[in-house]
Amino acid sequence: MIGLRPILTNDKEAFIDCTSPKINYSATRFSDELYIKPQGMLYEKGIKHVNVKASYYKGLPVLFSNTSESDLPFDIFAAIFYLITRYEEYLPFNPDKFDRFQPQESAAYAYKFIEEPIVEKWIELLKDLLQSKYIDIKFSKPSFKYIPTIDVDSAFAYRNKGLFLGTALFIRDIFKGDFSGLMKRIKVIFHLNPDPFDNFNFLLKSIKESGKQTTFFFLSGRRSKYDKNISLRKKAMKDIIKGVSETADIGLHPSFESNRKITHLEHEKANLERALKAKVYKSRQHFIKINFPKTFLNLAKTGITEDYSVGYAASTGFRSGTCTPYNFYDLTREKEETDLKIFPFQIMDTTFKTYLNQTASEAEKKIIEYRDKVKRVNGTFIMIWHNDTFVASTEGEKWRQLFLKLLES
Repeated sequence: MIGLRPILTNDKEAFIDCTSPKINYSATRFSDELYIKPQGMLYEKGIKHVNVKASYYKGLPVLFSNTSESDLPFDIFAAIFYLITRYEEYLPFNPDKFDRFQPQESAAYAYKFIEEPIVEKWIELLKDLLQSKYIDIKFSKPSFKYIPTIDVDSAFAYRNKGLFLGTALFIRDIFKGDFSGLMKRIKVIFHLNPDPFDNFNFLLKSIKESGKQTTFFFLSGRRSKYDKNISLRKKAMKDIIKGVSETADIGLHPSFESNRKITHLEHEKANLERALKAKVYKSRQHFIKINFPKTFLNLAKTGITEDYSVGYAASTGFRSGTCTPYNFYDLTREKEETDLKIFPFQIMDTTFKTYLNQTASEAEKKIIEYRDKVKRVNGTFIMIWHNDTFVASTEGEKWRQLFLKLLES
């Protein structure tokens, strides 16, 4: 994050003799080098309960406080490792109804830094210490990025459902007494009105004009209770995928059911690659359904190299404490980091619509606030949008304008 690549050594004499800027991360200070006293986590084997408490330093909450002899009064390396590896998600927790880790279970929520890119802020403290001790040291920093991402859970609300499913949904509307929905369905099926979820022309035109790198994630699993997209074998879906691929990247949206067996994941990836006629390397879990480390090990096994799932559905926030992409590390194997890069997201449209029951106007302030927080630390701002957010309605138009505002800013 500050453009430095350390050389690691266990040779005490070589370290003492070295005249380069250096950090001593050991039990004993040697001389006037920058000294960080270890808390112990990074020397441990296995996964065990960790008693995490926060203290405060220069107005920031910090984890793993250490002694006053350390130049930083907390073990910054253990603290970052704990958050970025999602150590707490390997431990027992109280899941939500979808068996997901809840934000309320996290240390970030408990100590009120879930809405801050705390890792970047801690690293700024380290950078300042290095600069004060080694005045000639040179840093570089990443540039701020905004990556819009769009999840296609269901490309169509009414069209292209097939005779059997279409008839079943028609009958369901009648039995529920939903005659307003029934009329909408009839008008769309008979091409009197456009399908409300088919907003791809608007999205692609906007993205093309902005020049922003964008990824669409397509659900390609079999239909189930939580997986509702139509088959990618249908011509309508093939046409959408072809059109999107000409302007944006395409990734896999692994189904809710894919968490049960890796064979489901392999089948879905093959389905999407067949429709796209190209390899797929990106993914984001449907329902943000993550199990550490199983989800990411399965993704890596199937050839996925970028995942965009780390964030919360029920809450905005920095799930791993950072807005900088990083490589996945499996705590159970304790080997070097994998080739799978995690791109954490911070915010999602359905968090406001479904969980917080807020309008686009109410959500706008919070979304812009997050964008600005990420920008201040030169991070990567990633927001999840859904094609069905931009329906032709007064509220849908407000979401459209907010989507455009972020692309243009």
